[in-house]
Amino acid sequence: MIGNEPRKARESPESAVNGRIRRFLPGERNPAELTVDELARMVAILNATPRRCLGYRTPQEAFQDQLTALTKAA
Repeated sequence: MIGNEPRKARESPESAVNGRIRRFLPGERNPAELTVDELARMVAILNATPRRCLGYRTPQEAFQDQLTALTKAA
């Protein structure tokens, strides 16, 4: 099946994110034409999606954990 193949080990995390972004944008859509609301929606969904590289936490959770660690250290 095309499009449902698991990510290959040599594929970078950036490539995986690019693939997630392409789900929102048809091939002919110019990313520069996105509205602020469309971008905000895309960012919110991407930041709420758990990632294996983050121990199945979301980027939001990982960022909050780092922020908490930094404020405790200060």
